[in-house]
Amino acid sequence: MSFLPFDVVEALGGDERSEVVRVGVRVLKVPTETHRDGFVARGCRLMEVLHPSLRRARQVGRLTDGRPFVLLDEPRGPTLSESPELGLREALEVGLALASAMGALHDAGLVIGPVRASDVFLSRPATLDASVPDGGDPQADIRSLVELLLKAGLRRGADSRLRARLLAAESAAELAQVLRSMLVLFESGLAAAGPTTVEVVEPDLSGNRLGPWLLERVVGEGAIGRVYLARHEEQGSAVAVKVLKREHAANAEVRHRFVLEAQAVNAVRDEHLVEVYDFGEVAHPGGPLVYCAMELLDGEPLADTLSRGPLEVDRAVRIAGQLALALHAAHLEGVIHRDVKPENVFLHRRGDDEEQVKVLDFGLAKVLRPIGGLGSPGTSSGIVVGTPEYMAPEQAMGMEVDLRADLFAVGLVLYELLTGASPYHGDTFARRVVELTHTTAPRLPDETPLGEKVPARLQDIVARCLEKEPEDRFQSGEELARALGALGEAEVVPADLRSTRPLRRWLGW
Repeated sequence: MSFLPFDVVEALGGDERSEVVRVGVRVLKVPTETHRDGFVARGCRLMEVLHPSLRRARQVGRLTDGRPFVLLDEPRGPTLSESPELGLREALEVGLALASAMGALHDAGLVIGPVRASDVFLSRPATLDASVPDGGDPQADIRSLVELLLKAGLRRGADSRLRARLLAAESAAELAQVLRSMLVLFESGLAAAGPTTVEVVEPDLSGNRLGPWLLERVVGEGAIGRVYLARHEEQGSAVAVKVLKREHAANAEVRHRFVLEAQAVNAVRDEHLVEVYDFGEVAHPGGPLVYCAMELLDGEPLADTLSRGPLEVDRAVRIAGQLALALHAAHLEGVIHRDVKPENVFLHRRGDDEEQVKVLDFGLAKVLRPIGGLGSPGTSSGIVVGTPEYMAPEQAMGMEVDLRADLFAVGLVLYELLTGASPYHGDTFARRVVELTHTTAPRLPDETPLGEKVPARLQDIVARCLEKEPEDRFQSGEELARALGALGEAEVVPADLRSTRPLRRWLGW
């Protein structure tokens, strides 16, 4: 059969003016026009994702009978379904290649669904065929890839704890870090090619000193770091010291983001951001330790509060108002958070149970002007950064974002605080993008699940936050905070925008 502009399924030969390729054709069988349009749209996006471990899409089109097709490079080597048993080292190398390819896909807003052994070609490097989506989301992609790799050979080098770490990876980058640490152990002789147990143990640094800080005990742990209660060895003041885990400390990009977060918070210096006292790197027998000493907080993440149900209207509005003003302070310094969500908002108790919002985790921040010696790192157009459930439409599509993307996220958080649920319900990244770009968010109900009346002005405020076009939203965090503050202020807000004392007093500043 002829597939223009190719007349053969396999093309061999060429000279200095052309490349030699082996090509394959995938034709969609599903007859509905909706599926056909989706197949073509995905193929066009796939053509733009160039990665050595992704099966390259060369052309997308339609046959004479209307069926769409995508023309693909034909990778050399058998599929994993044809050679299901791999040695530990080969499984690690295949996994690293595929995790990197999957990261490129996710950055472009594409998902695969369950990864099948027939989608993996054991060429060098290993190649992933992403041309046949099957629903799902980025986390489902990662879980299915881990299960596939465990069956193929990783189980030989992973005990139950390490398997749990593989399955707990929340991004392709995190998965790659775990695989890379396993490969380092293998090459150092700590992991054998036969049945064995490999355990990457993060040492407990309690009792050690990092700079002037004496680490006392572990008080928390996340995906990339462990948090210790610590004290200044001379002054005795208590702080929280976050230490990058060893495998992440070896990654230049993670270190860069870690330092960026500390310097961004220092540049803003706002009381609603966690205060950073010190950050640095010290030598250690197991490798350099990268740390950040910061304010010790008393309270809980907003996500934990929200897990117990929706909040009272007055409390939800106060939290959102403080959050908006905190982001405004960051925006004035040229820092856009890009990952505003309940997990990154901390409710700090200070004296007489007064509640104060603290914004956390500027690790994905976009910096519009140089901070310290880091310059102005940007994100290329087309790269999706953030948490899908709290993204603005332009952010989910990989477009340029500004401070108004953060304000969209505040609207989503406030909606969830009042109702206990998101206004959007897409269960995959692709469906969420469709909702964000084509579906108007429902207005807040007239009454909360707690039986409180929702003022019409508050409904209008949230609706404006969730406008599709950035120019239709609030244009600054202070403007949003003023609108929220006007719901509860007894005094008139001054026209002079430089004075926010009455508003700050009502919001708990």
